[in-house]
Amino acid sequence: MKRIIYILLLLSVLASLSGQNVGIKTNVLYDATTTFSLGTEIT
Repeated sequence: MKRIIYILLLLSVLASLSGQNVGIKTNVLYDATTTFSLGTEIT
C-alpha cells in the first residue's frame, strides 16, 4: 500500500515539473569503484 502511495506522489510531482528542466547527474569515478552516486537537478 505504501508503495502505491509513493508512486502516486512521484507521478504528481513529475507532472507538476512539466514546465521545468529536470536532469540526472551521476559520478563516473564513483561508478568505477562500485560506489553508486546519483543525483537529480531541477532548473
